[in-house]
Amino acid sequence: RKQHQTPLPCKAQKKATEHVLLGKIADPFNFQKCIQHLARNKTPGPDGLANELLKSQPDTLTLLIHDLMKIMWVKAQTPGDWTTSVTVLLPKPGDALLLKNKRPIALANTLYKLWTSLITVSIGEVAPELALFSEAQEGFLRYRNTERQIQNLIHAIEDAGLTRQDLYTLYVDFSSAFNTINHDLLLQIMYDLGLPDDLIQVIRDLYSQARTTVRTEHGSTAPIMIQRGTVQGDTLSPALFIIFL
Repeated sequence: RKQHQTPLPCKAQKKATEHVLLGKIADPFNFQKCIQHLARNKTPGPDGLANELLKSQPDTLTLLIHDLMKIMWVKAQTPGDWTTSVTVLLPKPGDALLLKNKRPIALANTLYKLWTSLITVSIGEVAPELALFSEAQEGFLRYRNTERQIQNLIHAIEDAGLTRQDLYTLYVDFSSAFNTINHDLLLQIMYDLGLPDDLIQVIRDLYSQARTTVRTEHGSTAPIMIQRGTVQGDTLSPALFIIFL
């Protein structure tokens, strides 16, 4: 579990942070930014709503969607239809009859992706106040990359060579990392870290309803509950993964 250099928020700080987080969710600039960042030419989920269609709507409609999302945040409730995705199986080289030669791709609803994108942006803006992400954390975060860490490693190697000291590096490869996260443990970690209650309740609701149907050549299956792992392709998933670590 990640070690924080700063104390966890006290109750008063937590209350203030919750107010700030709600303000980020309600910020129309953040919402419009999330709409603008919706990628084009993406296959829609079960709602059939293409990103391009949502991006082309007038402000009068998108503001209504934003008003709905503000209510969803306060009530910590996400419509069940939004949390249901469709999983398609893309063939990989090899025997097509073997399941291991299928690559599952989850297609999430556009409104769900917009909703979790707004949550992700809001978390990112209050993360420094919560000391949520270490300054050394470069992966899985928007506007960060591994260039600085690679440069640090190069400097360490050079310094070790100049001082003739031994240098040891450790590389950890997480296998299917996003797919193995236990939902109950994730929520407990968020609670232990002192994260705002409203955020925890929203995540709890999202993952308690997470379902997918598998599209096959014979039709689609009944909805299947997603009992572990984060949602594939969701902008919120990397942030939750870092919190889980």
